[in-house]
Amino acid sequence: MKKSDYFYFENDEGIGAVNRDALIYVAYQTSLEMLDMYQLLPEEQVKKLARKKVILSEEDGKVNLHMYIPMKRNVNAREVCEFIQHEVRRVFLHMWNIKIHRIDLTIDMIEI
Repeated sequence: MKKSDYFYFENDEGIGAVNRDALIYVAYQTSLEMLDMYQLLPEEQVKKLARKKVILSEEDGKVNLHMYIPMKRNVNAREVCEFIQHEVRRVFLHMWNIKIHRIDLTIDMIEI
């Protein structure tokens, strides 16, 4: 693997490196779990979501994520988005002690 395949971070415990794909996978799996919990998507739709993107970036030592989230209409999108953001932050902090600075969500409203 190339050096660019890893995300390097520094926290209270020292300096670490995590494969970028692992971070992206965990962020997306967490969001899918939240969508499933809210029963926002039928199971066949969930399989199609693996092709959607999570973009991980670092700016001035701050970690940012941009995620594409499908959601059916007539859902409290604000509540769901806040919950997804909270859970992704919690998981990153718990697993790697990485603090996420910003999580932007782009919502795709889908018809079911």
